[in-house]
Amino acid sequence: MAKAKGKIVSKKHLARVERERRQNRIILTVSAVVIAIVVLLVGYGLVKQFIVQPGQAVAKVGDEVITTREFQVFARYNRMQLVSQYNQIQQYVQMFGGDESAASYFQQSIYQIQSQLNTPELLGQTVLDYLIEDILIRKEAERLGITVTDEEIDRSIQESFSYYANGTPTPEPTLPVIPTSTLSPTQLALVPPTVEPTAESTAEATAVPTATAEAAAEPTLEPTPYTEKLFEDNYNSYLGNFRDLARISEKDFRWIVEMELYRQKVFDVVTADVKRTSEQVWARHILVADEATAQSVLTRLAAGEDFAALAAELSTDTGSAPMGGDLGWFSSGAMVAEFNAAAFSLAVGEVSQPVQTTYGYHIIQVLGHEERAMADTDYQNAQQTAFGNWLTELRVANDIETYDEIWLDRVPTQPALQ
Repeated sequence: MAKAKGKIVSKKHLARVERERRQNRIILTVSAVVIAIVVLLVGYGLVKQFIVQPGQAVAKVGDEVITTREFQVFARYNRMQLVSQYNQIQQYVQMFGGDESAASYFQQSIYQIQSQLNTPELLGQTVLDYLIEDILIRKEAERLGITVTDEEIDRSIQESFSYYANGTPTPEPTLPVIPTSTLSPTQLALVPPTVEPTAESTAEATAVPTATAEAAAEPTLEPTPYTEKLFEDNYNSYLGNFRDLARISEKDFRWIVEMELYRQKVFDVVTADVKRTSEQVWARHILVADEATAQSVLTRLAAGEDFAALAAELSTDTGSAPMGGDLGWFSSGAMVAEFNAAAFSLAVGEVSQPVQTTYGYHIIQVLGHEERAMADTDYQNAQQTAFGNWLTELRVANDIETYDEIWLDRVPTQPALQ
């Protein structure tokens, strides 16, 4: 048999094979390098986003910093609150949309909420200011020996859900009862006392119909007891919404409640000396369109005509005219500047010369001038003003830095309106 000849491999073939091997090694090496770079870049991005960036400062108060994470958590919490308000107002619109004045009010509220949600820098600045104030407040709390315990946070959360473990507290009046002043002879001459109710009218007003046997037989409805279990279900459902929509944990939520408690405790101390009374004036007026008419009113008053009767006849202030021009008691600043200055400068019983404002010409008569208890809203406004001034002074006295180039790019846009 003939012997099979072996395949002869030429040098040229060997060179080509070696060249292909080198090319394959280069391709594999380059691919590995590219993959490694991509992995490094992705890893760096994740590390930066979830580890480095959350710890970066967006502001600094003295030696204390406000981190990106704190800023974003509180911003998402505020967005969640605004979205909830928006949804609630939409429900009101459906209920009261037929009322023009109500519809206008609701629409204005909707625009305000949309403006805050759609303007990141506006919401971000509000959040940053609050967090700066929180550091200042906590420093003052430490100086005053004020603390907030876990038990107080628990109780605050429970009460926000109307759950009172120890029974519903008895509501207390916001302001202490202050006796009403007695009218002086001068005031009695200016404003005769109102007619006292007769015995018949009093009995008629206070009479209560006797319950019939049929009504007494009707079953009464017992309210469902608000148990601790029901509270916990409501609370966990609430937290679930925050976790799903705003990525806020229970720890974050308790931190926010703690901020509010520190703020309230320090607020109470700072505003403790705010007066519950203010200098007030009781006045009535006649409003007319021009100075000539105002002068004719003064002439008729000088001739002995009754102020209340003239107000009912001539005043263009439809709100007070039927009451003889009576504006009641008011604090300084409640009226436009020109009216305010004239009213507070008059003695009791004195009638002003014509006072021009944007509304027309006023003839003012002061019926009373004394220190009186503020209305609840006026007192609360005075407290807020005092606390705001205190915070402004603290901001000036402390070294505060805000890093706008950082926080402006990190204002959350979620949760958003559906």
